[in-house]
Amino acid sequence: MPVCLVVCLGVQEPVRGWYVVSFGSWKHGATQPNPEFTLFPTDIWPPLPTTLNHSGYSGRLHRWQWGGVGLAAHCGNGTVAEDCATAIPNGGNLLSLTSPPLAAPLAPALHVFAPECANGWTLLGELGKFSTLSSQRFASTTCTATGLSMVIKGSPDEHVEVTALSKGGKVVVSLVSVGPAGEATLVLP
Repeated sequence: MPVCLVVCLGVQEPVRGWYVVSFGSWKHGATQPNPEFTLFPTDIWPPLPTTLNHSGYSGRLHRWQWGGVGLAAHCGNGTVAEDCATAIPNGGNLLSLTSPPLAAPLAPALHVFAPECANGWTLLGELGKFSTLSSQRFASTTCTATGLSMVIKGSPDEHVEVTALSKGGKVVVSLVSVGPAGEATLVLP
């Protein structure tokens, strides 16, 4: 069966995202991949918000897979959100995996699960990084009445590309310049 390693980002509220690393596998001596593996909401820690507006979240998640072909095309500014990340309804299975084809039976994949705000916005973070929602980069994140607000840390004059999914179903990519004090504030929309 495919193997999953679940890593969450921080244990402080609000949880910004969960990371799952999956690897395909084969039974010893087998010529076919192991059966499908399903990741359930109860498999991750800290637990998912289970009620509407718990910590400002809707209870839905969006799954974004790191890397792969066509990343820029699928998650570019103004593109359709569902082409960039998969929406997972509250209580739905997070991920169904089947071992990859023989060419790459142990190829890893990194899946980022980001919670959707009650207002319909989802912060995916820095898509060019393994840890897209690092607490070292995003000092604070808040679901506002109409969007997202965040404090971004970095080196003075550093440019940070932040990706979010809008309530309207579009990808929003913002380029933020970090100020002389090592912080910048981004408010969406």
